[in-house]
Amino acid sequence: MTQFKKLFLSNYNALISCVALGAATFILGGCDSKDTTPLPGERVSFLNYAGSVKADSSASGMFVTVPTAVENMSWPQMGGRVDHALLNVSLAEKIAPLWKTDIGTGSSDDQRLIASPVTDENHVYAMDASGLVSALSIKTGAIVWQKETSPDGKSHDTLGGGIAVDHGVVYATTSFGEIVAMKADTGEEIWRKTGYAPFRSSPSVKNNHVYCQSLNNELIALSAAKGDVIWTHSGIPESALLLGGGKPACSGDTVIAAYTSGEVHALSQVNGQPLWSDTITPVARIDTVTSIPHIRARPVIDDNQVFVISHGGRMTAIDFKTGTRQWQKEIGGIRTPVVAGGFVYVLTGMNELVCMDRKSGAICWVAGLPRVDKDEGAVYLAGPIMAGDTLIVTSSKGEIIRINPKDGEITNTIKVDDHSILLAPIVAQKTLFILTDNATIHAYK
Repeated sequence: MTQFKKLFLSNYNALISCVALGAATFILGGCDSKDTTPLPGERVSFLNYAGSVKADSSASGMFVTVPTAVENMSWPQMGGRVDHALLNVSLAEKIAPLWKTDIGTGSSDDQRLIASPVTDENHVYAMDASGLVSALSIKTGAIVWQKETSPDGKSHDTLGGGIAVDHGVVYATTSFGEIVAMKADTGEEIWRKTGYAPFRSSPSVKNNHVYCQSLNNELIALSAAKGDVIWTHSGIPESALLLGGGKPACSGDTVIAAYTSGEVHALSQVNGQPLWSDTITPVARIDTVTSIPHIRARPVIDDNQVFVISHGGRMTAIDFKTGTRQWQKEIGGIRTPVVAGGFVYVLTGMNELVCMDRKSGAICWVAGLPRVDKDEGAVYLAGPIMAGDTLIVTSSKGEIIRINPKDGEITNTIKVDDHSILLAPIVAQKTLFILTDNATIHAYK
């Protein structure tokens, strides 16, 4: 494999799924397979956006406040909660390694870890790059059980999926179009449903419904008890997309689905009927990759507002009940925003951490985080989450970075190991959990 091809595949943010644009295929196909000479020049992201975000003069005197931290006993779904409205969760100012455990197959040129761990009050659950689901003791990291979710002999073809845990059941989606329910204490299979398009994101679970969003922009609502289909909803299919996908957000009796086409739909939990819809169109670009409309970040529902950010370069706040846009900013990214009190924090595709007033969208401050390392090339970041009164992001340099949410200043950095951390961390029981690219879970407390 050529150095150029390795560079392309190693860039997690720019990785295109198996239905990617022909242009991307052409770029890779044009390399000489025998040439192993590194290409000269600086290694930078394929997903750079034109121009930087700047603070608004209207927000120059705004005082950023941070809500009081609360202890959470579990982190049962990607995004912490089913509405993805992350709290400021309790975490000590100084944390130290507690345990670490290898859970199986890590990322490679052909397979990627794309789902952060989840927890209930007793276990940490994670899916490795081959679809193996592991349950670990939350206190010691000891493996309690492991369960293969990929079909026999197909684990090497796995690319995607994720997990959630709810009321003693672990639900897993797979890249083979299957949904599996397992007992959380033993891993015993309860039911399995097949025949869907591949899944590239974790399921959402609420009110005895399991919501799974497939690669072809179909949202399937199933019965949590038996896996029977309750209703389905389809968006516009999109041929160009990023690896990974959005995960539905739920609040009350409404489900918010964001698709790879840039569509956002509010649906009735009862029957899937549309309540309102919007489309987050990309900012005009001359290049192919940055014009992809994919909404990969999870939509966030908080206090009658829905926050959506698109890879294509737009972020919006939408009225939860009516679907009316409240504000829009030309900010693009693939990471889920954090809504904390009166402010919204988001990591852009240019590694800029942005703080905005949630009511107006006015930008209070912008913190430029590392984009290039002199030895390792481009730096990729995941997060943020808010924990212990700080914003936390992780990096491809194997670091945990803590940032002051009031001004964007880095307060401290912890080196985990030499492996990349391309998934956002989670916090439960005052413990920070990290899944590194070599499929090792690290616990800090």
